[in-house]
Amino acid sequence: MPAARVSGERTPAVRPATIRAERTAALLLLLADTSDPEDLDADVERVVTLGERGELSLDGLLIAPAAPHGICGATMVTPGPGGAADLFPPRLAADAPATVAADLLSAAAHYAASVDCDRLQAFADPVRTDDASVFDKAGFERIADLRMLRRDCSTPVSLQPRLLDSLLTLAPETECLFRETTRASYAGSRDAPDARGADADEDFDAHAAAPGFRPDLCRLAMLEGDPAGLTLIAVSGEGAAAEWDVCYLGVTPAHRGRGLGRAMLADRLAAGRDAGAAAVTCVVDAANEPARRLYAAAGFTETASRVLYLKRLERPSTDFAGSS
Repeated sequence: MPAARVSGERTPAVRPATIRAERTAALLLLLADTSDPEDLDADVERVVTLGERGELSLDGLLIAPAAPHGICGATMVTPGPGGAADLFPPRLAADAPATVAADLLSAAAHYAASVDCDRLQAFADPVRTDDASVFDKAGFERIADLRMLRRDCSTPVSLQPRLLDSLLTLAPETECLFRETTRASYAGSRDAPDARGADADEDFDAHAAAPGFRPDLCRLAMLEGDPAGLTLIAVSGEGAAAEWDVCYLGVTPAHRGRGLGRAMLADRLAAGRDAGAAAVTCVVDAANEPARRLYAAAGFTETASRVLYLKRLERPSTDFAGSS
C-alpha cells in the first residue's frame, strides 16, 4: 500500500500504533496531562483494554517511532459523524526532535481526511502555550475560547421560567421539526459559529451520535404555535453520579430576547434535579455574552477553559497507511 500523502507531499515517519506496547506508550504521553499521576497507569490500561475488546477504536492513535523500539511522540484522531474529527494535541517525549509535532499533525490531518472527515478540531488547554505555536504553524485557525460550566443539581433551581405553549420530546415523529428548528437557530448565533459544519443537519447528526445522547431528554419549545427553540441533552455516568450535558441550546431569531432560553434551561435543570442527576454541564463560547449571562444567572460556574483550533481538510487521493 502506498505511503500516505498530504497535498502531494510524502507524510513524515508517523504511523498508527498497532501493538499493545506502542499503544500503552502513546497513551502514557497523551493522558499524562489529564490523569491524576496515581491513576495514570490504570487509565491507560483501561483505554488499551477497551481497544482490544473492540469497544473503543484506537485506529487513529498515531505515533512517531524512535530507535530502536520506542516512540518520541503521539496524537490521536477520533472521527465523528457530521464531518468533524477530534484531535488530541500531540505530546512529545522529552528528547523528541523539534519537528515531530508538525509531523504528527500532518499525518493526523491526512488520516482524518482519509476517513471522510472535512475538518479536524482540537481542544487545547490555554496554559499550554506550546500547543498554540504548534497549531498555528500547522495551519490551524484559533476559532474560539471555550468555557466549561457546571451546576450542582443539589441547589434548587432559581430561574423563574415563563410559561411555554408546549414542550415536544425528540422522537421519530418530531425529528424533522427538531432539525428545522436547529437550522433556524443557527442564524446569527454567537456560539462558535466558525466551528460548525456547512450543514446544520450534519451537526445535529453529530450530537445524536455522541456517547450518552438521550433523545428522551431533549425538548423543543413551542411558543404561540411556532417552534421557538430546543435543548439537546447527553448523559454521562449513572445513578447519583450521572451528569446531564446541555450539548446544544438554541433559540430561533424571531423568539430571542423574550426569556425563552431561560425557560428551556430552567425546565431541563428541574428535570435533572428530579431525576437525581449530580450536575448539569455545558460548554459555551467566551464571546457569547448572552449565553454566559444566562448560565451565570442559573448558577453555573466555570470549571475549565479550552481553546478550539480548527483545520479544514481536503480528501486525499490515497488511503492512509502511515509512512516508512
